[in-house]
Amino acid sequence: MKNNIKLVIGYYVGFISYWVLEFYVFDRYYNERLSGIFSHIYLYFIVAPIFIYFVNENNKKNNKKNSKKNRKKQSLKINAYINILILQSGLSVVVLKLFSIFDRVANLNINFTFNGVNLFTLLLIAPLFEEFLYRKIILNSLKMGKMQAIIWSSFLFASVHVVSQGFKQMFYTMVLGVIWGYLATNGVGMKSLVFFHSFSNFWSYILPITLYKYCAFGGKVYNVISGIVVPIIAFIVMGCLVDKFKNLNGK
Repeated sequence: MKNNIKLVIGYYVGFISYWVLEFYVFDRYYNERLSGIFSHIYLYFIVAPIFIYFVNENNKKNNKKNSKKNRKKQSLKINAYINILILQSGLSVVVLKLFSIFDRVANLNINFTFNGVNLFTLLLIAPLFEEFLYRKIILNSLKMGKMQAIIWSSFLFASVHVVSQGFKQMFYTMVLGVIWGYLATNGVGMKSLVFFHSFSNFWSYILPITLYKYCAFGGKVYNVISGIVVPIIAFIVMGCLVDKFKNLNGK
C-alpha cells in the first residue's frame, strides 16, 4: 500500500512540475510552438526517465516478481483489431454523450492548425510515451488486484488530461485507459497498444477537425458515423466479447 502511495505521489509531482513550467514559464517567454516543444522535452526526457528509474529501483529493492516474464504474449488477428477499434471508438463516444459534456469538436479547436510537430506528437510520441508509462510501468508496479490496477492506472492516465483538455476529457480517456489496461494485462504487446492509442487520437481529434475545416459535408457525415453507427456496432461487439472479461478480477 505504501509503495502505491509513493508511486502516485511521485507521478503527480512530476506532472505538476511539467504543467507549472508549461503555463508559467515557457508560455511567458516563448511562442506557442516553442513552449510546447520545450515542455514536452522536459516531460519526455527529464521527468519520465527519473520517474521510471525510481519506480524500477523501488521494485528491485522490494524483490517484486515481474509478471511480465510469465505473461504469454497474445498475437491479435485482424478481426480482433477491428473489434477493438470499434469498441474503443463507440464506447468512448457513448460515455461522453451520457455526461452531456462533449461537443464533437463542432465548436472546439476548429481554428487549430496542424503542423508536423503536432501530428508527430499526437500520432507517435504521445502514444509511445503514454502506453509505456501507464500500461507498462505504472500498471505493473501497482501492488493490487488486476481490476484495481487497471482502474487506478486508467485514473492516473485520465486525470492528467484535465489540465490540458478540460474535465470532460477525463471520462473519455478513462474508458480508453480501462480498455487498453485490460488488453495489456492479457498479454497484448506494446506495438498493438500504441496503434490503438494512435488511432484514437486520429479518430477523435485529427479526423473531425480536418473534416470540419476542409469538407462541407464531412463533419455531418462524421457525426452520424461516430455518434450513431459506431456506438451501435460497439455494443454489438461488446455483447459478443463479454465472455472475454470473466477473468478480469484475477491477480
